[in-house]
Amino acid sequence: MKAIAGDKRLTFGLLAVAVLLGGCTAKTLSPDLPPLTINRMVADVQQAVATIRTFNAEMKPVGLGTGFFINDKGHLITNYHVLEGAYKATVKTRDGESYPVVSVLADNETVDLIQLAVDIPAERRHWLQIAETPPEIADQVVVVGSPLGLEQTVSEGIVSAIRDVPDVGTIFQFSAPISSGSSGSPVVNRYGQVVGIVSFQSRIGQNLNFALASDNLLKLEQTETALSVAEWTYARIKHKPREVQNLCREGFSFSIRGEYKEALNYFQEAVENSPDSTEAWFGLGNCYIGLEQPAEAIEAYQQVIRTDPANANAYYNLGHYYRQLGRYEEAVATFRDALAANPKHLPSHFEMGETLGQLGRPEEEKQVYQDIIGKAPKFFPAYFRLGLVCNQLGLYDQAIAAQQQTLALKPDFAPAHYALGLVYANMGNYRKEANAYKEALRIDPDFVEAHYNMGLYYLRAGERTAALEQYKILKKLDEDKANRLFDLVYGDR
Repeated sequence: MKAIAGDKRLTFGLLAVAVLLGGCTAKTLSPDLPPLTINRMVADVQQAVATIRTFNAEMKPVGLGTGFFINDKGHLITNYHVLEGAYKATVKTRDGESYPVVSVLADNETVDLIQLAVDIPAERRHWLQIAETPPEIADQVVVVGSPLGLEQTVSEGIVSAIRDVPDVGTIFQFSAPISSGSSGSPVVNRYGQVVGIVSFQSRIGQNLNFALASDNLLKLEQTETALSVAEWTYARIKHKPREVQNLCREGFSFSIRGEYKEALNYFQEAVENSPDSTEAWFGLGNCYIGLEQPAEAIEAYQQVIRTDPANANAYYNLGHYYRQLGRYEEAVATFRDALAANPKHLPSHFEMGETLGQLGRPEEEKQVYQDIIGKAPKFFPAYFRLGLVCNQLGLYDQAIAAQQQTLALKPDFAPAHYALGLVYANMGNYRKEANAYKEALRIDPDFVEAHYNMGLYYLRAGERTAALEQYKILKKLDEDKANRLFDLVYGDR
């Protein structure tokens, strides 16, 4: 008897994976881990936050922003636009000391992020952990930054809206007040872990504050060689007029609000002024997706690829959109192109595996996850997906081994326990099946599929009363699943 997994195939989107940026520390949020007191949490976060000052070619101060350290190497994250036009930059830490920015290590203008190397003594380095999961609406967050130059200012609020923006990723709106100088500030959860990076305010209508979700750090592309701030700025001035930068920024401020028609005008003007601007073409593609014009969106994405054929992210965005449209064969081909441009591009590799699964090609899907594991042996989602596809293929021992490895890397990942339950059910080991579901529910008491399958387990064991208890729980979680279980309980009477 095959285990019933419910209507939806277990999936694990890349936006929920651990941040893999070199040197970043990601920590699993454990239900047993108590939140820090606000005072202690803020004090810890402030140690890793720095005020950034930028200078022009005449060494006159021209800009102000915030950044935060992400590892013990002195690497700091801030917004791309904080460094625009700068020829020198310094960072000032909580202890009042200033340190020079020595080089630009990675950047991504589309997601407005940049990674810098700071010459700071090892004994003075403090850094923040990156949360593995994005925030949810109504989650409490804290922002530490330098609004209007007021260093180490703390503000509290909640996450009020979340949006997935094509080409950019997950962005969320939050209520904590910010001002000029807050750009690049970490948005942290109650555990002191970074869930986002302050990006901008929209002053169109009411003031709205936005942050990039921390998973956008995955999209930072390492520069071929480390450049000084002056070298980095000079290279960009040669390639793109400032007017185009401003047009794209205005367009983005509209598109993030879902006002795609207004945004389209700015990106179209940017393309007219600079036909080789990948940022402008990305923006156009985003607008056309929002306006439900897929042919135009695809053409815009293809233009990005024609302009920058070595840009793996460009292929990834097109492949991801093909997948959204249900054009799976084209998605797989485009993900392969991304990997040809950059064999280490994990988002493309992982999503290619998921797409092969949607095409019903499990053997190829299995090989993809095995290839990923060979390159990134600590990337637990690959083990998880490998376990699912092995179960589908009837390779139960391999499925169990894969899920056990998932749990070795992420012990409190409830879907892996649930997936083990499905394997044990297919093997006819119903006691282990039930124990696996119970472990999933211990971690996530609201896991609908686990409750439903526990109900099926109890029915199979002739324990109708226990099955009804699962029905009562499901009534509060998922009405459809509850009714389906109820019909099974009383269907033979």
